[in-house]
Formats: sequence, structure tokens, C-alpha cells
Amino acid sequence: MYEDEDYEEFDASYSQEMVEEEMNLGIVSLAEHCLVPTLRSVSTQLLLLLTCCLLYRCTTQLANVPVAIRHMISSVIGLYALIYFFKGLVIDLLILVVVAYVILSILNALEVNHGPIITLLSFGYLVGNEFLLEPESWQKIRGPEMLAVMKVISIAFDLDSGVIKRLPNLWEYSGYVLCVGTSVFGAWCSFQDYLNIYINPIWNIKWVIKAVQSLLLGLLSFTLSVCFVEWFIPPESSEWWGMYRDALQFRTSHYFVSYLSETAAVLSGFGAQSNGQWHLNVSEPQHIELPHSLVQV
Repeated sequence: MYEDEDYEEFDASYSQEMVEEEMNLGIVSLAEHCLVPTLRSVSTQLLLLLTCCLLYRCTTQLANVPVAIRHMISSVIGLYALIYFFKGLVIDLLILVVVAYVILSILNALEVNHGPIITLLSFGYLVGNEFLLEPESWQKIRGPEMLAVMKVISIAFDLDSGVIKRLPNLWEYSGYVLCVGTSVFGAWCSFQDYLNIYINPIWNIKWVIKAVQSLLLGLLSFTLSVCFVEWFIPPESSEWWGMYRDALQFRTSHYFVSYLSETAAVLSGFGAQSNGQWHLNVSEPQHIELPHSLVQV
């Protein structure tokens, strides 16, 4: 006959085995039904974007290509990537880019301050799109349009302050605004930063490491947002845990876009330092999730 203690020991052992088995099945099911399909769904888009960035850098920074050709290549590859991701909505972006350059040219000819006027007109254009475009369309294209507006405004204020001595010509302007490394997902860079990537470009293993690191962190953030967060905190959790789960999913999706923008920018040549290091941080999740002070958030 078994003693009560034997039954309790057997029951505890059996329960532990059941928990471990369910956990293993849960992980396998998660990988099969969420992780693999999720990574497969973004692989095509990621591959195209990263290929465009590599193609751009190789064709403009490996050999001594004429300056005008560099900017043309930047414009064409960037426009191709934008069309691939945003389809016909790119027309609205191009209208913004062209009209902004025309206004910059007029203001430059009149020798008046560019910054305040360009800022007001750009802001008005964005607000107009908020009401004129379909909500779904605006949600898709607003990111690239805001990036373009930031670049145009930076040119305007740099002209006013003397950082830029002359108005960039059409190819310089379009190459900067449409550069594939910064026009699709960001990150923002100044016109001078854009010009600097063509001056003594650095090719080293640290460039590869930085790009791969940002890409892997981006994919990790993406899988956390889509798969793991809801697995860690299931829907039947308490209300407070549910609120934390939703907020964490939002933040990790933001980290994905941030790391993806890092990857694209670095692959395009941005972030090189004079000492051979590569430094470009769009987001620092460790300071947001585990801040030492409110200054870091």
C-alpha cells in the first residue's frame, strides 16, 4: 500500500511533467503557427529594402562615381523602394517634395527667410492630408511624408543659418529627400550627413556587425510584439496585466521599426565615425523598459 506522502510526491511529479509537456507543446505551436509565418511574411519586404540599401551604397560609394550620378542613383532607388512599399500613395509624397522645392527656390530668389514659411506650409500640407486622404491611406503614407517634411524644413533652416551656403540643386535635393536609407522608415538625417557618406566611405567588418545587430534586434522586437508578448501574458490575464501587455506590444512594434530604420541607414552608409566605429541609435529600449531616471524615457 502507498502512503499519503507517496501519493503527494507522485502527484507533484506528475503535475510538473504535465506543465513541462504543455509548455513544450505551447512553444512548438507558437513557433509553428506564429513565429515562422510571421518571419516569412516580412522576409520579402525586408529583403527588398536591404537589397536596395546595399545596391545604393555599392553603386555610389565603392567607386569614384560623378556627384550628379550619385544623387540620381539615390533618387531612383529610393523612389523604387517607396513605390514598392506604398504603391500609388507615393504620388502624394512626390507632390509634397516637388512643391516644397519650388517654394524653396522662390524664397531663395527673393532672399527671404526660408525656415518659418516652409514650416508653416509643410505643416498645412500634412494637416490637409489628415482630412483629405482616407484614414487607412494616410496612416500608411504619413511616416514617409513626415520624414520628407523634416528634411525639407532642415534644409530651409540650414540655409537661413548659413550651414548650407547655397540651395541644393534638384538632384542633390531629390537624392537627399528620397534616399532609400532614410526615406522609407527613417531615420532622419541632415543634408550635410547625407553628403558626408560620399566622402571617404568606410568599409569594414564593424559596418557588417552593426547592420546585422540592428536587424536581429529588430526581428526580435517584431516577434515579441506579434507572438511572444501575448504568449507570456495570455488574454485571460487580469485587466492590469492586459493593459501592460497591450502597451508592451505597442512599444516592441515601435522598437522593430526603429531597429529596421537603423539597419537601412547603416547599410546605406550612415553612422560611420572617423575612428572606424559605427554609431547610429534610433531607439534605446533598455532606457525605456528599465530607465534609471525619467530623463532616459
